[in-house]
Amino acid sequence: MRKFTINGKFYAQRVTGVQRFAREIVLELDKIAKNIDLELIVPADALDLPVLKNIRIQKSKYRKSIFWEQLWLPLYLLKNRRIGLHLCHVAPIFKPDIVCIHDANVLVNPQWFTRKVCAWYGLIDRLCAKFAKKIVTVSDFSKKELQKSLGIPNLRISSIVEGWQHLNKIVADESTLTRYSLKKDQFYFSLGTRASHKNVRWIFEYAQKHPEQLFVLSGSSNGRIFGKMEESEPRNVKFLGYLSDEEIKLLMQKCKAYILPSFYEGFGLPPLEALSTGAQVIVSDIPVMHEIFGNTVHYIDPHNTNVDIENLLLEPVDSAEIVLKKYSWKNAATSLLEIIKEFAS
Repeated sequence: MRKFTINGKFYAQRVTGVQRFAREIVLELDKIAKNIDLELIVPADALDLPVLKNIRIQKSKYRKSIFWEQLWLPLYLLKNRRIGLHLCHVAPIFKPDIVCIHDANVLVNPQWFTRKVCAWYGLIDRLCAKFAKKIVTVSDFSKKELQKSLGIPNLRISSIVEGWQHLNKIVADESTLTRYSLKKDQFYFSLGTRASHKNVRWIFEYAQKHPEQLFVLSGSSNGRIFGKMEESEPRNVKFLGYLSDEEIKLLMQKCKAYILPSFYEGFGLPPLEALSTGAQVIVSDIPVMHEIFGNTVHYIDPHNTNVDIENLLLEPVDSAEIVLKKYSWKNAATSLLEIIKEFAS
């Protein structure tokens, strides 16, 4: 029977959507991955390692780096005759094995990223498409986009889902509103990077037209990845930077609505998280949002700010339970385990 190793570099990274996906998949896999030789190997600088029962944890003597992932890790896998499982989009070029490519954004929208990022991720995606044993992604939309961009045969790519249940383990920080001088139901909230495809410009333009309303933004503004952000925030926009999970949950619970005006997404985890807290949700009218959320959210044109979102929120939507019952980390891990079992024998 074949042996499998999870690339655990995400335990040495700041937690954003991709890292959240990987961490929750590991926790759920550990509950169901019995009678399979499965280990998690992490860099020396990994933090907050989970307590696992069925998945062994191995710690490398090297810290997270390109060297660790592109040279040391594939040599380790080859030496020990193990199949790598890479959950965070990037895999060793010479031994990608099973890799989760979350979306085709860099391939179809290179104008939104720096040249170095386009070159690196474009190379990784193309080599994975050619040499990986299996490609996994997070929505049917992303599956179609990757197949169209990379020519991946249907048998070599599968879509699984994401989940929201990690929020059940997070205790909302009740001091958050006071800390940032906010009041319940008196602000709109948006979580994500200031990358071009996240379309922060929509919120800026809308805020300028509606100075009486307050917008709160959180997330990364890494210019090395996304390029420089030219716009400055209007006075009624607060950019809070990177927040803790406890702060984010509280802001989702207390906001007037959660807004995601993106031009492009592979799944859309933050709106799903917001739905689970009871928040009203406004998302872009793009295909993947309809696939995930159906009629449980409100839709806006990401190219047009001539809309009254307060009136939009008065329109009826379906119960969030329809979506919350459909998506779970357990379902995602179960789908991934079936893929692992295909190669186990």
